[in-house]
Amino acid sequence: PMGGYLESLSVFGEPKDGARFGELTALHVQQADQRIQLRLGTYGGQKWQLTLDRTPHLFSTTGMSAFQSAGLGVFTLPDPLQTTLNTIVATPPLDTAAFGAALNGAASPTALSVQQRTTTLTWSRNANPGLTYSASYSAENRSGSRPIGTTFYLGSQNELPEPVFHRTRELTASVEYSGDRGAGCLEVRRSRFTNQVPSLTWDNPLQLVDGVGGSSQGRMALDPSNDASDVSLSGAVHVADGAILSGVFSRGRWEQNAPFLPFTINSALAPPALPAPSLGGRIDTSLESLNLDL
Repeated sequence: PMGGYLESLSVFGEPKDGARFGELTALHVQQADQRIQLRLGTYGGQKWQLTLDRTPHLFSTTGMSAFQSAGLGVFTLPDPLQTTLNTIVATPPLDTAAFGAALNGAASPTALSVQQRTTTLTWSRNANPGLTYSASYSAENRSGSRPIGTTFYLGSQNELPEPVFHRTRELTASVEYSGDRGAGCLEVRRSRFTNQVPSLTWDNPLQLVDGVGGSSQGRMALDPSNDASDVSLSGAVHVADGAILSGVFSRGRWEQNAPFLPFTINSALAPPALPAPSLGGRIDTSLESLNLDL
């Protein structure tokens, strides 16, 4: 750890009447894996919980790359380096030592880690001993970079630091009932994933300018932004002595409408028209499960 930090903290309190409570717990405060949670509520009544979570994902501490960032999701190579690499490749026999030395000489340290930050707020209320309402909202942000493999030809692979700027928002609401004869739950869930870097563009180390035989740049789509929703009903009931009838029924929908990339980024070619500007994709899901346990 660098600098001051708090290893752990736990504070709990309730008034003399014992009807309400409050609790604060914390772990690794001011560190990359920090977790803070606050709980407030009344016994047998409403409860609130706020959780702040950090999770580090470390891929490497020794990452090096000759590629330089020229914008979000755009990586370039210095022209002198590309000229040197092309000269080495064009001069048989291939001098792999010189090729590696040129790349290593232009490489600089590259961070390869992603920090995940999640904030979750939950609420629940016991309307009566057998009926509970609950809702939760979570906001997850991931930022940093991670290694990703790219290629132009079978003999030209490049590993890049893919920039990660992901946001996930999820809202859930449910009603639960529990009685002497059985229990049931109705739940509604809605989530949205947003990728602020929809594509990756990088220089071709072995080609300085576009040509019919090859492109000076490569481009690929990254994880597309999408939405998902789901409604489910589940429950179980005693139908006879020793017999339990249980079931799950749900309907969901996944949607994705990210714009398509052109067929090529090569300016020396005339790409055909795209069949549509975006996917307009939708998947409807369903689940029906009924079980009788004797």
